[in-house]
Amino acid sequence: MKACFQMAESQTKSAKLTYEREIMTMKQVEIEHIPDTEVVYIRRVGQYGAENNALMERMKSWAAKRGLLTEDAVIYAIALDNPQSVAPEMCRYDICLHTPNIKNVETDNQVKRRVITSGKYVVFKIEHTAKAVADFWTSFPTDMAKSEYKMDFSRPIMERYSIVMVKHGCCEMCVPILC
Repeated sequence: MKACFQMAESQTKSAKLTYEREIMTMKQVEIEHIPDTEVVYIRRVGQYGAENNALMERMKSWAAKRGLLTEDAVIYAIALDNPQSVAPEMCRYDICLHTPNIKNVETDNQVKRRVITSGKYVVFKIEHTAKAVADFWTSFPTDMAKSEYKMDFSRPIMERYSIVMVKHGCCEMCVPILC
């Protein structure tokens, strides 16, 4: 975990460290404008859960076979629907891949193209563990309510997994905010 935040601190100058209350897991938070980002993606429709992990593995396998999981690759996991307002069987979940040469990547019948819309995000750097991700989903509503930022409900929250950060034990949770 220490390597995760040392690496992250070296990449950002204005980072603030905060600590979750009971679990005392370190989180690093920054504000970032994410530009329009072309990606290839695989989508599943259905109740969120273990099948989302299987979709991630399917995308990683597809990308690895094509030599796309390079140091500069980024994977996004995006829950597109709120299961409190959309029937669980209708919830959409995308696993997306971005690389600098994404325009040259050929798609097929299982992988499509789309653009992740630009916007401003609060980016939480967390440990790349199932527990830390689950803890984020539990704590972020409270964290956001206490912050000066207002969530933009017109855009989804994104889990961001850069290959470099994952190697250092980190991932990022990108929460869209209003400008």
